[in-house]
Amino acid sequence: MALNSSMTHRTGRSCQGESVTRHARPGADSGDECSEGHLVTHAPAKRPVLIVEDDRDVRDITRYVLESADYAVMTATNADEALAVLSGHPEIALVLTDVNMPGAMDGIDLVRELRRSGNPVRCVVVSGDAMHAAERLGDLAQFLAKPYDRRSLLTAVGDAFHQ
Repeated sequence: MALNSSMTHRTGRSCQGESVTRHARPGADSGDECSEGHLVTHAPAKRPVLIVEDDRDVRDITRYVLESADYAVMTATNADEALAVLSGHPEIALVLTDVNMPGAMDGIDLVRELRRSGNPVRCVVVSGDAMHAAERLGDLAQFLAKPYDRRSLLTAVGDAFHQ
């Protein structure tokens, strides 16, 4: 996974009600900037996200990036675990799932099961096999190709919340 290591810190200021982050490294990810020149992130505090990823390193760095952007994160290592977490935590608003995982269901099957059961949770599906996964996924959920960086991850999650 190619998440970049741009470090940020909260300034405590806001621009028109948005959360403001200032990059500690010049030339780091540019994003929306307010009139004061601060990077504006669009993640409302503590929106609950479930990461479904069997690779521990990918799961941990993804969790770190999302928590750093003020998302409340839970994790699961496969689709069955994800369904159990979702049944106990109806407040989860978004599922970020890998396609290839151990177990009877992969990430696309998980999304299909959530839709079949009427669960309104938003979904973002990630995979290193973009052509095959996107074809199978169709328009069931947003797709994010691996490897992804911090910016594309946060953009995909933010976009999913605004659908």
